[in-house]
Amino acid sequence: MAAHVGFIRHELSIRAKMRRTPKIRFILDTSLEDGQSMIDYIADLTDSR
Repeated sequence: MAAHVGFIRHELSIRAKMRRTPKIRFILDTSLEDGQSMIDYIADLTDSR
């Protein structure tokens, strides 16, 4: 993804009719894994009762 930032910015500026396009950063979203870990932890707690 990071290799295509320039292309994405260019396309965004054309499609959104923007003269200046903000810099784009891609950040890995780990919220699904974090949520699943929490669900597993709660399940372990309730199973041990």
